[in-house]
Amino acid sequence: MRKYQRLARFVAATACGLLAPAGAGQSQAGNGRAPLPTATVLPFTVSAEPQPGAAPRPDQDGLLRLLGREATLQAGRTLTEHGIAGQVTQAPGPVGRAAPVVVTGSIRLPVSLPPGISAFDADKRHGTFATGTATFTRPDGTVVATETIRLGWGAVSWVYGGRPKRIAPLEAVLEDFSRKAADRAVLAAAREMGR
Repeated sequence: MRKYQRLARFVAATACGLLAPAGAGQSQAGNGRAPLPTATVLPFTVSAEPQPGAAPRPDQDGLLRLLGREATLQAGRTLTEHGIAGQVTQAPGPVGRAAPVVVTGSIRLPVSLPPGISAFDADKRHGTFATGTATFTRPDGTVVATETIRLGWGAVSWVYGGRPKRIAPLEAVLEDFSRKAADRAVLAAAREMGR
């Protein structure tokens, strides 16, 4: 009998969770703590990690700026979607005392690959492809939490489609890596901060 009562409570709780209005469950962070009232995300920086034998890209500076924008947007989404901060603002540079926590980050990844690496075997390679660091600071510059994560070559998909599979454009793969690195680094730093 108890077994069925627990099952009934579980089904009822699940149904209530599915029917709750969007954002209703975001009043507390994932660990039950109240979210930060506000957080400000400063632009994430993305830098190129040289690969032996890879030719330099003529559009590298523009690509790095694009990847930085993607990472910054993802950091803001991660803070709100995981209930880490109630309100997130983005600022182009240093901020005053408007937010109790300022989030900064950096990502390092290759932006061009050697000719011997194809997209069909890239996700099978071992080792680190990208690193991401997120830092939570107070407006006075005191570091509250900082965390660095590493993503392997197979952390995102290099191909798409069913049969036949198609190679994803390298820019799209790099955008995926930038977003994932920002997401994982922000979550790791938030956990270190106790959120």
